[in-house]
Amino acid sequence: MSVAQFDADDGYVVKRATAHEDPWVTHNLQRLRRAVYSMGGLSDLLLMSADVRPEDEEVLYQEALSTLREYADGLRGRSEAWVQAELLELDRLAADLQARLADDTTTLNDARFRLNRPDPRLEQSHLDEIDAFANEVAAPCLTCHTVRHGTIDRVRPAQGVLRRATFDHGAHVLQRGCLDCHTAIPFEAHLGGDGPVDAALDNAAIQNLPAVGECRQCHTPDLASDGCLTCHDFHPRSDVRSRLLR
Repeated sequence: MSVAQFDADDGYVVKRATAHEDPWVTHNLQRLRRAVYSMGGLSDLLLMSADVRPEDEEVLYQEALSTLREYADGLRGRSEAWVQAELLELDRLAADLQARLADDTTTLNDARFRLNRPDPRLEQSHLDEIDAFANEVAAPCLTCHTVRHGTIDRVRPAQGVLRRATFDHGAHVLQRGCLDCHTAIPFEAHLGGDGPVDAALDNAAIQNLPAVGECRQCHTPDLASDGCLTCHDFHPRSDVRSRLLR
């Protein structure tokens, strides 16, 4: 607990909110990265690093596609005919890419998102100066994140970090039956035994909790909220205050 994590508001102590994907930070990091890696390719469309597991390469394509669509949405108010023609072509390409990503036979390759070597015209002193400034720009993020090559390292989810989760059965029982999620009772074999259950068995599988893949059958952008903060409280939210007396 640090006093720097709290503010006073109307006689109460409140948790200071953490802003995520701050446009000012990510925009400046992208500009710094582009100055060093002039041939960065599709990495310019990523908010975070291209460091993912091979089986998660689709994440990079989806993130790049989302960035492209955001850029396109910012241009839709333009009246020029050539802009509208380009937007139509971009929408067509985006729809085609989305269809290919949905096809299990599509071969993905993360090489196009990888940063190439730095611009050879830059001396090491210039690279060090840019790297230092990137860390200064991203200073609010460095409590939890690391920045390398002008890019915020991608977070690797882990049960040890994301264990603070909330779940409300009342919001789900009208959507699915109990046995749709709790498909097995693996701890039955351990009932009535002598002594405590081995600590290694006292985990989510033994407790018969569904894996996150089960949740994602409904929690998608088209059906229900799929943001991390929907279930996990590992970052403070500005709309939830501790309401502790001073």
